Amino acid sequence: MFRRRRRPLRFLPIALLAVVLLWGGWQAYGWLQSSFGSSREMELQETVDAFYAAEQQGDFGSAWELFHSDMHKRFSKEAYIETRAHVILNHFGVQTFQYAVGEPELVGEWRMDDNASKLAHVYKIQVQTTFQSPIFGRFELSQVCYLAQENEQWRMLWDYQPDRGSS
Repeated sequence: MFRRRRRPLRFLPIALLAVVLLWGGWQAYGWLQSSFGSSREMELQETVDAFYAAEQQGDFGSAWELFHSDMHKRFSKEAYIETRAHVILNHFGVQTFQYAVGEPELVGEWRMDDNASKLAHVYKIQVQTTFQSPIFGRFELSQVCYLAQENEQWRMLWDYQPDRGSS
């Protein structure tokens, strides 16, 4: 008579291997997601940084180039350069300014005003600009900038919806 012995630990190595593989796959998924997410966040922040760095240097034309086409419809390059230079350099009386770019936040579908196209996958970023003016002293402006992809490049937009308030 043969007696069959039970081996409850026979499947333990297979179960451990499955757990390790599942855990490793989950970790790899999280790493890939954070890598691509942080890469997108960096692209967004770099676009905003390039815009404000150009303005900081008084290169308002290069800043205008970083606008979305909906913003280009709002004002011509020449009008933007003239108005922006007039406000910052003449009205405020400042030669340069400091700025801080916040963290991007996905908004989803968005449009800058009722006449603009509805854009998908839009992000918003808060920008804090600090001026030192001989006329007004030290003051800060806070603006939410929006970014949408256009021709595989992130482009800046501003909010012109009067009923949206500060969000």
